[in-house]
Amino acid sequence: MPEGSRGTVPNALAEAAELRQTRGIAQNARTIEWLKAEVVAGPGSACRAFLKGDPEGVIESLAGLVISCYLLGLRVGLDCGRLNNAILAKLGRNIREGHEMESWYGDLSQLRERFQGRRK
Repeated sequence: MPEGSRGTVPNALAEAAELRQTRGIAQNARTIEWLKAEVVAGPGSACRAFLKGDPEGVIESLAGLVISCYLLGLRVGLDCGRLNNAILAKLGRNIREGHEMESWYGDLSQLRERFQGRRK
């Protein structure tokens, strides 16, 4: 090895790994902020589609909102199964507590059945 180069390869590799990790952390932080903006924008997009009388736009907006919520959960370290379980638990609580959407329409029970059906 040429003089003065001993140990520089491991140091360079360690520095490169640290730089990749730092970039990864920064990229993840930017991604989280972007997903938060998507979650905030989603209801507005759905409302615009409602106003236009665009059922496909409503479906697309609501689907995007749900996907953005799940992706945000993944980016911050949540497990999708755990999120699904929390949704089921909240639906059950709201059903037991007589939430208006349940007492008026039975929507929460229908939604719970859909979630439970997907898990099988």
